[in-house]
Amino acid sequence: MSDTRPIDCRFRQQDEGRAYPRSACNACGKTITTGLGRACTVNAATEIEALRRENQELRAERDEWKAMATEFKGLTEEWQARAEQLEAALEPFAKEADLYDPPEGDDDQPAWSRDFPIGMLRRARSALTMSDIHREQLDRPDRKETP
Repeated sequence: MSDTRPIDCRFRQQDEGRAYPRSACNACGKTITTGLGRACTVNAATEIEALRRENQELRAERDEWKAMATEFKGLTEEWQARAEQLEAALEPFAKEADLYDPPEGDDDQPAWSRDFPIGMLRRARSALTMSDIHREQLDRPDRKETP
């Protein structure tokens, strides 16, 4: 039968021929002045209960982290979709810029080629407006802070 005493019990260490503290037991905390006695007073039931409480606390913490991970995953997917929308809105402008390459110091000159429909301008404006709305929602004071 194996020894059920805690590994850091001075009496277990002594019985196993290992070095052990002479004036205290690290398992139960008893010292010479508090009555070390001849056996460790650690109660297995107390230890088990303490471990169960710790396990419950860790499970609750794990569940909180899982909830935050789910929230962040949703935000990541939302922002990925938003980035794709913005890229699509900017694409016509990027194509238009191809007509003016290479740069010749004319960056502040008005563009003379207008081969894109007005709707593209409106979609680009809408995409940028939605970015501002999303930013305002994220900056709301009532939004839950994450640790």
